[in-house]
Amino acid sequence: MKAALIAVGNEVLFGDTVNTNAAFLAAQLTQSGVEVVRQAVVPDALADVAASIHDALAAADLVVLIGGLGPTVDDLTRQALALATDRPLHEDGAALAEIEGYFRERRRPMPVSNRQQALVPEGGQLLPNQRGTAPGLWLEVDGRVLVALPGPPIELEPMFQEAVLPRLLPRLGGGRRVIWVRTSGIGESSLQELLGDLLTTANPSLLPYAKLGEVHLRILADGKSQEAADQAAQGLLEAVRSRIAAYIYGLGDLTLEEVILRRLGARAQTVAVAESASGGLVSERLSAVAGASRVFLGGTVVYTAGAKARWAGLDPELLSREGPVSAFTASHLALAVRRELGASWGVATCGWAGPEADGEIGLAYTAVAGEDGVACREHRLGRNRYDIRHRLAQAALWQLYQTLGEES
Repeated sequence: MKAALIAVGNEVLFGDTVNTNAAFLAAQLTQSGVEVVRQAVVPDALADVAASIHDALAAADLVVLIGGLGPTVDDLTRQALALATDRPLHEDGAALAEIEGYFRERRRPMPVSNRQQALVPEGGQLLPNQRGTAPGLWLEVDGRVLVALPGPPIELEPMFQEAVLPRLLPRLGGGRRVIWVRTSGIGESSLQELLGDLLTTANPSLLPYAKLGEVHLRILADGKSQEAADQAAQGLLEAVRSRIAAYIYGLGDLTLEEVILRRLGARAQTVAVAESASGGLVSERLSAVAGASRVFLGGTVVYTAGAKARWAGLDPELLSREGPVSAFTASHLALAVRRELGASWGVATCGWAGPEADGEIGLAYTAVAGEDGVACREHRLGRNRYDIRHRLAQAALWQLYQTLGEES
């Protein structure tokens, strides 16, 4: 099955809204065995949306429209579907009742414009929306499937997984398995050298995707059955592990911070963070994980030399001699935050992020302190301020991950 994605909306076309929905849908469809052959972004104009639908139907078996299902005058996806397929719209009574109930539960009057969200092209079916007022649409035309989903990701993602994917899977023949391998602590070119011939196989295939401070590998296997696809993907995964196991921290969607917090939680251990150049990015990443409060005790940003001296309990003259960006300073910050917050582990960062600095731009240090002492690492992180800050946060988390070692 081939698929085309169409994002509808001026806000996406003009760059005011990042099209994360298309990335989500493309990944979900690819993993399910659907080949995504086209993506388009069209404005809030009836003729443009209808023309894009018409073109997509000539190239794909599945057309997924994103957005344009709201109640305002520029929400035209329903009308465009009707125009492109030459099918009249009619009001779905059950859908209208659900929309009215949505407003009634919130003790708010329903605007008249919301009635249009109950419109459906002849022969179409509405997809329930448990998180908003805009139902989705499923329409089959001449053996092809058109699906319209609401724009907010909090509505689109569960609707696709709960209402669309179960209908699509029975239509797909054979099997497909996708495994994501997440690595850190090594660059893409070095990783490719280690993987060598594994990157040249067609099925299963292995593709690297460079991220900031990480490289993600996608294993994709197609087979005559799901079992055959699973076996092929697993075989390639084992080959990958045999070459780069030291750099793999997880599979699937798990982030580095999630893996760290799970490992600490399993050991009934805690962590605290003192940051300088990373400016709170380590704490932000840890605290973004649900349930982090059971493990992450807290953190502080100590940006100036004076703040570092006070927090670490150091003589300002001593810190000045050693340098505010040094292994000495990072180590004492890690020890201090561990001591002050009573954590099992203390993590610290410091560095020169530029563009103006008293030292070498990109020079940075991370330190991890535990009951057996403190270890510090020196880093050279380039000259771009954004990259330096984010790479430094990644380096601190990676050092903590490696310090923790294997799961208990």
